[in-house]
Amino acid sequence: MQERRQSLDEAYKNGLRSREEYEAKVNALNADAVSGRSSGDQQFIQNMNAEGDARHARFMAQMDRQDRHTRDVTDWILDQQLYQNPRRGQTFTGSNQYKYTYQDQSGNVLQSNTITDPSILYHADWTSRIPIHH
Repeated sequence: MQERRQSLDEAYKNGLRSREEYEAKVNALNADAVSGRSSGDQQFIQNMNAEGDARHARFMAQMDRQDRHTRDVTDWILDQQLYQNPRRGQTFTGSNQYKYTYQDQSGNVLQSNTITDPSILYHADWTSRIPIHH
């Protein structure tokens, strides 16, 4: 870089007409130097970017795990549980004070501590819900 600067200084003294020509030449040489990086330099930059992306992905995964844990603890403190419809994958939050939880197609929820089949009792399509974690 120092050699280029010296050659530009000499060129300026020996024939470039104006400061603008000189600066244009400097800018052109700097652009050439940046675009002409060695493949090793480019590989280094790619590796640094890949490492940064990997660190970011690990950080986001850790934050997601901590967030899910926090929501599970909050549900436990509030005597709640997240339940999932095994057929459709829909979720809802209900009480965690019961062993069995059912939901019908209208969204009505029935919870009980005894084994009960609400489909027989109420002649409707009730589905058992599965307790899950966030």
